[in-house]
Amino acid sequence: MFEKIYNMGEKYDAISVFDADNLVSSNYLLEMNKQLCKGHKVVQGYIDSKNPFDSWITLSYSIAFWLSNRIFQLPRYYLGLSCGLCGTGFCIDVNVLKEIGWGATCLTEDLEFTMKLALNNYKVAWSHNAVVYDEKPITLKQSWNQRKRWMQGHADCASRYLGPLFRKAFRERDLIAFDCAVYLFQPIRLVFIGLITIMMWIQTVYPESPFYNLKYVFPTEVWTVFVTLQFLYGPLIVLSEKKFNLKVLYGFLIYPFYCITWIPITIQGFMSKNNKDWSHTQHSRKISISDLEKA
Repeated sequence: MFEKIYNMGEKYDAISVFDADNLVSSNYLLEMNKQLCKGHKVVQGYIDSKNPFDSWITLSYSIAFWLSNRIFQLPRYYLGLSCGLCGTGFCIDVNVLKEIGWGATCLTEDLEFTMKLALNNYKVAWSHNAVVYDEKPITLKQSWNQRKRWMQGHADCASRYLGPLFRKAFRERDLIAFDCAVYLFQPIRLVFIGLITIMMWIQTVYPESPFYNLKYVFPTEVWTVFVTLQFLYGPLIVLSEKKFNLKVLYGFLIYPFYCITWIPITIQGFMSKNNKDWSHTQHSRKISISDLEKA
């Protein structure tokens, strides 16, 4: 596909990549151009949701992306680290593509290309105002299959790039490579954190439970503050993103259950990382960009 673009009569400075179902904000190209003019070579846009209120799954997905945009992507941009490509809504300088090629073959090719960029001394910048609306899966089954595919690709990518990234990080004192390597390790950490969280909830409901002794690691007051912050930080961040309403408040009540489903999905994805079958996610919503921007 990229080769066809290279061979066209018209010559372009950069290429933007979208999914077929995406809707794009009217200022997308303007915002991407601002970042390219600043010298950035690869820029990820803000991934929003076309259908946040179709089901509890789409609402949970939307919350997850709103939180990621604010507390994962934006801080990394400000700190000079590499943001993560999201598979859609990103822009790449043509010369970078010609230099290192696309060459991504994992099920999560966006993640693989992010790591490939880090190994070649490039980082992904962020454009918070270049908004791309993506359709989220409606049912738990669709979501499960999609996220399992993400974890299969993540595991495959980790097996290929974790070693080279850590070597580059320590040999060259490269913080970007180190941060990318740590991110590849995150799913393993997610499983342990998820199990600890479940144990903590059980302790909250049954303080005298004889099976768990986590409460003795820190004073009770520390755990109380920790649990309170767990429930408050998400709504406060979504409020700052101007996405907050009563439906979103309801979404935060069920969001923890969505997060817990990541535990078996992550384990299943890692166990089947060598399976390269692509599970297609159906898209059926007919929504116009004017409807979204009006909302």
